[in-house]
Amino acid sequence: MTETNRLQILHKYEILDTPQEVAFDNITKIACEIFKVQIARISFVDKDRIWCKSSCGLQIGEMPFENGFCLSTIYNKGVYVIEDAFLETKTKDSIIVNNEFGLRFYAACPITVTEGCSLGVLKIISDKPRTFNEDDKILLKMLTQLVVNLLEVRLNSRLASLNKIKMGYILKAVYNSTTEATTFISTDYKLLFLNKMAEEMCLHIFGKIPQPGDNFLEWVRPHLRTEFIGYFEQVLAGQTISTQHVDREDWYQFDFFPVYDEKNILVGVAQSIKQITDIKKKEFKIKVQNEKLRAVAWTLSHEIRSPVASILGLINLLKIENNEIDFKDKILKFIFKAAQDLDDIIKKTSQSADLN
Repeated sequence: MTETNRLQILHKYEILDTPQEVAFDNITKIACEIFKVQIARISFVDKDRIWCKSSCGLQIGEMPFENGFCLSTIYNKGVYVIEDAFLETKTKDSIIVNNEFGLRFYAACPITVTEGCSLGVLKIISDKPRTFNEDDKILLKMLTQLVVNLLEVRLNSRLASLNKIKMGYILKAVYNSTTEATTFISTDYKLLFLNKMAEEMCLHIFGKIPQPGDNFLEWVRPHLRTEFIGYFEQVLAGQTISTQHVDREDWYQFDFFPVYDEKNILVGVAQSIKQITDIKKKEFKIKVQNEKLRAVAWTLSHEIRSPVASILGLINLLKIENNEIDFKDKILKFIFKAAQDLDDIIKKTSQSADLN
């Protein structure tokens, strides 16, 4: 893994330049107590600095590369130990070895995260040389793992929060894109959420837009409040309600749903309002058309039957051979009259069947 990749992962954890946190401070305090050293620090190695998250026994501050041993540690897989800095060729001339404090003992464990790279170190420092055995190294590794766990918890918590915020934006976008007015109301009638369509509907009906926290009953027309409360109580009991109401010339469909949290606890009521005026107009038109069709059917079954029967009977009389010519002429006149009557009925029926 390159240094660029390591720095990208470091910045992903967003630990740099954050305030002190008790959980990290407790680890450095425990380290000082366990190993009987003056200083314990949790430090992260950035591009051009060593930034300290927690320090016990020494004031928190940044340490430039040339004054620190962290860089030697983060590229080690195990614990890096200097039992006596005066005896090490590469450290005996270091400023922090020769300054007023006079570092003699240094042990550090890399803070290696799940991506497999080391972001910093947990280090312990003393002004006295000392031995550091395998058991000591195991204890330091265990403390360092606690640091890693804290980093992972912080990252996962932040990602969960970001995902929750992101989902909130997505849900809001979905609700605002629908043609239905959607509101979410708490169990005590407090308005918790309304989408854009609900805002527009309230502005149209009431002349203003409600705000989260408002008593929702104030946004229900007075003549509908009693009915609304009845619906609301039924939904709080677990039912789903769907009803329709007319307001002036506009028709609306109201749907009420109980809302539960992840623990299946009822937390409120979702109300969806959809204007169905056009649907109602179509239903009325269909109703009128059906009535016309029924009238046509009645005409066909009653009024047309009589002239048709007359025509059929008169035609049968014409079939009789010994009928006189005058008699046949009279019958033809009756047939013609019955045909005219039938034609009038058909015209009348055709006009009644005009569904447009």
